[in-house]
Amino acid sequence: MTACPKSPPLRDRKYLASLRCMPCLVTGRYGNSETETVDPAHFRWGTDGGASMKPSDCFAVPLIHSEHLRQHRGEVSYWLEVINEDPAILCRFMKDALKWRYYEQTGKMPT
Repeated sequence: MTACPKSPPLRDRKYLASLRCMPCLVTGRYGNSETETVDPAHFRWGTDGGASMKPSDCFAVPLIHSEHLRQHRGEVSYWLEVINEDPAILCRFMKDALKWRYYEQTGKMPT
């Protein structure tokens, strides 16, 4: 059996920069350069990332820094807790991920 070649993760610095200007997906707060920033947090669970490899940037979401640190302490348990508290978060994430998948395939960003 021959393994399928894995394509490298997609990188988009402009998209990551735009995430830093968005409100946190979980708290709704914007970053404040003096106290706390919004980080592009890569969602690893079930994506194209691997051990010690970030997934494609289309799987990044804006998280306030303190939430990003919580995510890194245990991603699966973090997201299950967050989604349990507010299921709409999962809907927002999936909507954004699907937009980027469409963009990857067509080169056009849906509105």
